[in-house]
Amino acid sequence: LAHLGLENGHAARDLRELRDLLEAWRDARRTAWQTTIKVVTTAILAALLVGAAIKLKLVGGGQ
Repeated sequence: LAHLGLENGHAARDLRELRDLLEAWRDARRTAWQTTIKVVTTAILAALLVGAAIKLKLVGGGQ
C-alpha cells in the first residue's frame, strides 16, 4: 500500500479532507434551501400586498 501513497498519514489526511468536503456540501445545500424558502416567502408576501393594494384601489385604479 505504501507504493500507492496510502500510508496511514495520507489516509487520515484524505479522510479528513473528505469529511470537510462533505460538511461544506451539506452547508451549501442547507444555505440553498434557506435561500429558496426566503425567496418564495418574499414572493408570496409581495403578491399578497399587490393584491391587497389593487383590491383597495391604491394601485392601478385610475378608473
